[in-house]
Amino acid sequence: MFQTLIRSRNSLCHTVCAASFADRKGHVAPANRWLQAAIQCLLAWSVLACATHGQAPTVDSTRPSIRWDDGSIPIGDGQDHGDHDHAAHAGHSHSLGEDTREERALKAKMTPEQRAEFDRKKAAARSREAQAREIRFANIPDNDTSEVATEYRKAYSEFQKAVTELIMAMNRHSLAYQVNETQQKDLDNAWNTALANCHKARLIWIEQCAKTYLSDKQKYLSLGLALKEMFLFDSQLDRVDAWKTSLSAMLELDSSLLDAELLLELVSACIANQEYDLAIAAGEALKQRSALAESQLVYLSNIPRMKEVWEKEKQKREEESKRDNNPRIELATSKGKVVIELFEDDAPEAVANIIYLTERGYYSRKAFFRVEQHMVAQTGCEKGDGTGDSGYTIRGEATPESHRPHLRGSCAIALGSKDGGVDADSGSSQFYIAFTTLEHLDGKYTVFGRVVEGLENVALFRQMNLAAEDDEAKAKKNPDFIIEAKVIRKRDHEYKPTPVRGKLFR
Repeated sequence: MFQTLIRSRNSLCHTVCAASFADRKGHVAPANRWLQAAIQCLLAWSVLACATHGQAPTVDSTRPSIRWDDGSIPIGDGQDHGDHDHAAHAGHSHSLGEDTREERALKAKMTPEQRAEFDRKKAAARSREAQAREIRFANIPDNDTSEVATEYRKAYSEFQKAVTELIMAMNRHSLAYQVNETQQKDLDNAWNTALANCHKARLIWIEQCAKTYLSDKQKYLSLGLALKEMFLFDSQLDRVDAWKTSLSAMLELDSSLLDAELLLELVSACIANQEYDLAIAAGEALKQRSALAESQLVYLSNIPRMKEVWEKEKQKREEESKRDNNPRIELATSKGKVVIELFEDDAPEAVANIIYLTERGYYSRKAFFRVEQHMVAQTGCEKGDGTGDSGYTIRGEATPESHRPHLRGSCAIALGSKDGGVDADSGSSQFYIAFTTLEHLDGKYTVFGRVVEGLENVALFRQMNLAAEDDEAKAKKNPDFIIEAKVIRKRDHEYKPTPVRGKLFR
């Protein structure tokens, strides 16, 4: 939301094609596809721990497409890479990624032999990119034996191990064939555990990277550069959970790094993580570095009010935590487990509807057809394009006087329109998960819960909006989806919504 108000040029609004982890029930085949998807996504995560030598990565004007290979290092560069050989792995160790529209058009005119040669060259380029990352940006000099450098190496090594374990877990999962229910559950648990460990290791690595940089900004300048590029990459994909404990450190970056673009994303990330004092500080610094429009200044002036709303919400969450009786549902998604706590006391009708549909298997195989930058991830459509529902609607429960706020991780019922406004009684099966504070939706859309586990997995969903695509474009998209949804906790009574229009889903 803030980016929409602040940015002066459209070139910073990006479309990112992140790799899908694919269907965990065996509907997508070869093992190497799983492995490639894992590598592609995880390499995107580690955009990277910089070295204190070598050139900075080449960054184009449409971040987060960062080109790490500047062409100066051929596959066989004569350098010592220990016990591994990059050239030997060219063509299969690194995912080719999806072809662009231009590449597809070009390959359509090629012979099979020409297409094979095209893919071979593309694989070689990917190999050079991976090599450039490892050689130049994944370590600090071996002769640096300081305590902070040692701790940094340890944190980075642990993250590397976690990535390796995740890839292995996913590979085992993809190779499983004709497994029974117990074996499938064990594979699922191993995959989710490895993914959670990877998120945790990455957070610790980022913390240590910031600590190392701040210990000597001149000596570890390249770590500061890495923090900036990595943060911008993550923030523009709404992957800000791993930065919550490092946001204050980001505000201490050297003034040469702390430009308007970075401050812009810091304000957004601080708001998303409910760090409103830091958001105010970043906003003040931004005003000193960039001329802002009146609407942008108004938005910054609203941050203290956002803080007040959060303080009230935090108090309510603490009270709910003491009672510990809110229902919960678990979504097994194509990017990992997501657990949602339901606000039954505030939105009983919406919660009854969600539990009713979940227990009847409605949400299984439902796509996240709308995943928009700095906005929401939406699912629950019967048709997978935003035009379907469960066959009935429920009454809205949000009013300007009584509602739960839209914060990062908040879950709310999607609504249709009526007479140019929102139809409060048009809610059905579709719901969305907010990526950040969305004040303009408060009091209009019923917030019925919040993500309490796996929000970092939601941030991995592929960005797209199938509701705005034509049929031909929809057919080429591969959205993330809910594999299975289940109720893991509820109160001791029947959950059955009262339809406003239509008949209950059976």
